[in-house]
Amino acid sequence: MNNQYMVIDDTWYRRMPAVKERIAAGGIMLRQEDQRVYLALAREADFPQLVLPKGEVEPDETLEAAARREMSEEVGLSDLQLIGMLGVLERLSYNKRYGVQTHYFLFTTTQKDGIPTDTQHHDAVWWFPLDDLPAMLWPDQRRLIETHRETFETVFSAPQRRTGIQVDG
Repeated sequence: MNNQYMVIDDTWYRRMPAVKERIAAGGIMLRQEDQRVYLALAREADFPQLVLPKGEVEPDETLEAAARREMSEEVGLSDLQLIGMLGVLERLSYNKRYGVQTHYFLFTTTQKDGIPTDTQHHDAVWWFPLDDLPAMLWPDQRRLIETHRETFETVFSAPQRRTGIQVDG
């Protein structure tokens, strides 16, 4: 399969019988600059579209710790303030051999530059204004962003950072 031409369709969102399940965690990272809110995205391997950083939870690792580790590995950001849990998305893996349940967290940061620690698969952090996002590989990730857009736009307008607030649902 040539990754550059892979199109994600509804088949990635259908549960398959007897498929092994994996638990993953990831996040949406926001920063503010010149009164605009920016969102961090990653590019995986040779896929032209961008993704939210995420990956498999390791044994004895909390969901939040896994999300933080993935941010560091995929976009090189580690100075993160947790705002809250955003939700859980389910789909099949790239090769459709596993069901993946990904728990997404919302973080803010003042860190603009990052060097991914997983340089074999990731090359940089890609920042985009919320009102000008690029094409994304996974449609469910784009829907997650759109669903919480209003929350993202208000995170920086609050007088104090609202760490620990549950923003899901």
